[in-house]
Amino acid sequence: MDGSPHSDISYYRLKQTDFGGQITELPIRKVEVNGAAMIIQIIRAYPNPFRESVVVEFASDFAASGTMVITNTNGSRVHIQPVNVREGISNLTLNIGDLAAGTYILQLIAGEVRTEEHRLIKSQ
Repeated sequence: MDGSPHSDISYYRLKQTDFGGQITELPIRKVEVNGAAMIIQIIRAYPNPFRESVVVEFASDFAASGTMVITNTNGSRVHIQPVNVREGISNLTLNIGDLAAGTYILQLIAGEVRTEEHRLIKSQ
């Protein structure tokens, strides 16, 4: 993801490498950006490691309906929770004590905008 796209027109090419090492390149695409990019980010998630719940602090420069998604290391979604994203800094408590001990990936999705992945660790 381009965290700071040029205002106006940018050109991108996606390149994917599969687990066998085979590389696939897609054609170049033109992307037009009108105005400022919408930004949303997870500031922190604590406690980490956690046992029963995690408080997620996130910031956004827009308001929208969103979804907090937790995936396991196999890429399967193990927790999905709707969230009202407000402009500014917000907190959300996730009650996820039922997850097995291990490593998880947390991401907030609001429309077409996604945060960077944030690693969570569930202790025993």
